[in-house]
Parts: sequence; C-alpha cells; structure tokens
Amino acid sequence: MDIQTHIFINTGVLLPIFGGNGQSQDQAVVVASEAKYVLIQLENEFISSMLDEGYWKKVGQSLLINDDGKKYDKITIHNYLDDGDEVQRVFWFDITECFGS
Repeated sequence: MDIQTHIFINTGVLLPIFGGNGQSQDQAVVVASEAKYVLIQLENEFISSMLDEGYWKKVGQSLLINDDGKKYDKITIHNYLDDGDEVQRVFWFDITECFGS
C-alpha cells in the first residue's frame, strides 16, 4: 500500500504526496507540485497521521539541497507519548516538485 493510500485510510485526508514513509532521506515523502502553497500544513498533517499516540512539537527544520538539485525539508520533532516518554523523530520531505530543480 502506498503512503497516500495509507494516510487516506487512517485519516480520510487525501494528501498530494507519494513515495516513501519519510523516515530517512532515501525514503522521503515526495510532495507534489500543487502543494506548494500549503506545504507546511501538508507536512504537519503527514507527521500527525504517522504518529500512533501522544502529541508532538516541531523542534527543527532544515532545507537541504543535494548535488543533483533535489530539495529536502528535514523536520525534527519531539513526540510526547501518552505514558510520559518523549521521543525525538525526524521526517524527510522531497519538495523538489514544489520549487523546481
């Protein structure tokens, strides 16, 4: 099952994305070009849909540009779990289509 379908089944929200699960740069979520003006909202919605419990807070965001011209948003969050634990997580988004190469 692709990531777009997975999120749609779990949340009822159809995001303009494809690709990986965002857990690494190699598995980045590819954001389609039509999402350019709602990019931050889309990234936040994706992160929320991927967490099983608790709430989260963004603690870092970096724009990285590879030698091949691909552009990535690397977002670091703290996920506050229901049992009181805190876990740091990183999500990767390929935003090349939003802003061209």
